[in-house]
Amino acid sequence: MSELVLPSENEVLGVAVKLLGFDRVLVKCQDGKERLCRIRGKMKRRVW
Repeated sequence: MSELVLPSENEVLGVAVKLLGFDRVLVKCQDGKERLCRIRGKMKRRVW
């Protein structure tokens, strides 16, 4: 099992709410905002 990585000062955790197509995802962040995010290529090839 890998070690839990906590966010640094300039990072925010979020949960993917909806896949919007290609590499775009709607994310609900811990600060209460919804953001349009992009899955980077390295993660996209591994997970999606």
